[in-house]
Amino acid sequence: MPECTQDTDCTVHEDCCSCEAVPVSDVPPDCEAGCQETACAALEYKATALCLDGICRFPETTCDPSTVLCGAPTPNCPDGTLPEVMGQCWTFKCVPVAACDWVPDCSFCDAETEVCVEKATQLGPVYDCEPKPWQCGDGPADCTCAGALCEPPFDTCMEGQPGTLQCTCPNCG
Repeated sequence: MPECTQDTDCTVHEDCCSCEAVPVSDVPPDCEAGCQETACAALEYKATALCLDGICRFPETTCDPSTVLCGAPTPNCPDGTLPEVMGQCWTFKCVPVAACDWVPDCSFCDAETEVCVEKATQLGPVYDCEPKPWQCGDGPADCTCAGALCEPPFDTCMEGQPGTLQCTCPNCG
């Protein structure tokens, strides 16, 4: 059963330790750490939660450094976050990896809750962490339950390492 059917089924859970999109019916308890501000506030991340394909998630933002042409140095971000890109430069904000449309490699994905989607482009592989579809249940993601994550033109699904899908474009030259 999907964890959500509409945006109102999702909320942002933020405490001292986490900033994550979760189902309203499954909000985890706050962590025990003491802090001056929540994890989202510390990042200055104005989080919203959406229901996409039956999964609660953040709206995707661009984190791909290949589009940066402004010459500014890459911002340093804490673990679990990446620098956000807008236009052709950094915004100098760090966003949770779960909100990014690009990650450097599959090690940035949470193997229990996410699928690493690897697109084989002419310039080399491009990685993205996508929420594991509810159809996969507790098992690892494979092309049967998560193949829809391979979107055109990279719509041919092959299974890589456990929890990794390799999406290829058969008609891309």
